[in-house]
Amino acid sequence: MKRLLCVLLLCLPALALPSEQQLVLKRLESYYTSLGMENEAQWLAQEVKAGRIDFQPLESGVDAECDIETGRIAIQSKVSVDTFRKLVDLGNTLIHERRHQNQDPEGWKNELWREKYYLGNRYEREGWAAGLLSARKATLALQDKLRQASPGRQREVAASRLQEAVASWKELTNDWVGHRKNFGDFASEELVDGGFPISLEEMAEERKTASKLVKDGRITAGALTRSYAGKYQGPISGGAQGKILLVVGANQEVTGRLTGTYAKGSFIGSMTGRVTLDGLVEGTVTGDLSTNMGEFRFKGTLSGSFSDSGARGHWTAGQGSTWPSGSWEARR
Repeated sequence: MKRLLCVLLLCLPALALPSEQQLVLKRLESYYTSLGMENEAQWLAQEVKAGRIDFQPLESGVDAECDIETGRIAIQSKVSVDTFRKLVDLGNTLIHERRHQNQDPEGWKNELWREKYYLGNRYEREGWAAGLLSARKATLALQDKLRQASPGRQREVAASRLQEAVASWKELTNDWVGHRKNFGDFASEELVDGGFPISLEEMAEERKTASKLVKDGRITAGALTRSYAGKYQGPISGGAQGKILLVVGANQEVTGRLTGTYAKGSFIGSMTGRVTLDGLVEGTVTGDLSTNMGEFRFKGTLSGSFSDSGARGHWTAGQGSTWPSGSWEARR
């Protein structure tokens, strides 16, 4: 979890955000909604509409900051949400900063004074409590999704996301332990869920339960995919003629090679990809074409599905008649 910080920022006028930054905020809103965190999703949408959230270059390691005097939140301009873990981290950080929005600026200055003299900082504790409770809420919601997930790809995705949420929550807790010496221990009324206080020790037990669910899901996943492991080979047909060999490893990774001819010449290539729990395979095919017009490199795709009897699907080296493509079928 990136370090959290709240400072007084220069108040700048709201401007239209670039498309990539709008996409970050849309993904965050969808993330909150997907976990049943409707209040958080509505808050984010309202703040964006009001121009109270923008993007600025911030200190390295800081994902977001709040201006206590104006309530505006600045997100690190270089922030990325291209993985689920990054979404979880940033989602928890914004909930921390949201808590600072409604704190009194004069009270904030008083808390900074108290912190300076080792008397703690209640305002920071409130922010950290909000972030930790957000991490807990996300984990519990993803637990439910894993329990309800159908065998196959849905369960695989749910287990992976729960694992990321647990890791984010644990890292955030470790970060808090490092800051606790400055901000003081939580009072019983500061770390509360549903009107009841919850301790860091209780949260640690909840993370253990969640991690066990992930482990159980992984074991199930392994049992479901072991039957796909092995070597598969067979013909390529349709727009091209040839042979294909695929090797599925115990880790669900798929490698292979294909050779053959088509209307404009011959081809040889290799494939890398992955088979999902429900037997779907997707990957990239790269190789060389030899034609009467010369030699060419290609990069295409391969997709299909595995079953007890074998596998079949479609592949292409590119779009258009210049590039070979067709069906494939392979058996162990």
